[in-house]
Amino acid sequence: MAYPNEVKEYARELFLTDDGNGSHKYTKTGIAEEIPKKFRELEKNPDESTIRTWINSKDKITKKSWLDLWQNGQRAGYEAVNAEMEEKLDAEEKIELKVDAITRARANRAIKLGELVDTKIENKEPLKNIDLKTLQTSELIFNNLNLESTLDDNTPSGFDDLAKAINISRQKAEKADEEGN
Repeated sequence: MAYPNEVKEYARELFLTDDGNGSHKYTKTGIAEEIPKKFRELEKNPDESTIRTWINSKDKITKKSWLDLWQNGQRAGYEAVNAEMEEKLDAEEKIELKVDAITRARANRAIKLGELVDTKIENKEPLKNIDLKTLQTSELIFNNLNLESTLDDNTPSGFDDLAKAINISRQKAEKADEEGN
């Protein structure tokens, strides 16, 4: 039986409706059940077999079936989601690089502050209150970076060096302070 174009277009629309999770909202049976609700005047309603034929038949103009349209739409949707995810990752990576650069700069500053005190100790210069404050600032930067709790075998050597430099500087400053320098 030949059905009006509106019926076939409605069935096509139902077939191409997504449920929000990437699947069809309507099955062939569901489409066959929905058609009589909208087209009450039909003498005979299409059954599952007719719907299946419509789904798999190629259009004369586009040379694509409804199934081809569905698969192409799904593929395009996945590609769009993947592209969006890649953009989001690129943005997150840029932020991570900025944070990493700031962390590196702060860690280098902490190391330099510790080295200033080390140089004075090596030159047997007396340590002043300002030197201890410099060392404390170095430690404070180090602690604020929260590196102490993350040091492990995978830690970049620069952070390892930072931890060692601060600990050595602290020990030297404490020893020099005890000796009265």
